[in-house]
Amino acid sequence: MELEYMGYRIRQSDEDYHSVEVWDDDKEVMHFSVTKCLGEGELIEAVEACLKICEKVKMDDYVFGNETFYDGDEPC
Repeated sequence: MELEYMGYRIRQSDEDYHSVEVWDDDKEVMHFSVTKCLGEGELIEAVEACLKICEKVKMDDYVFGNETFYDGDEPC
């Protein structure tokens, strides 16, 4: 499924429904996983929730090298 929402193109793969991608212009700006194939409304709600999280979390608040910041390089 692919849809437009708030200027973003949102795509959930039909083959691998776990993968959700959010695109702004031609750049992927967010990628997250879900546990089921979502309907259009559910997909919009999931993206809205992720956008709200991103608004609250500011990367400037993190000090790199601090153990509380996880960069994905090593298992947590």
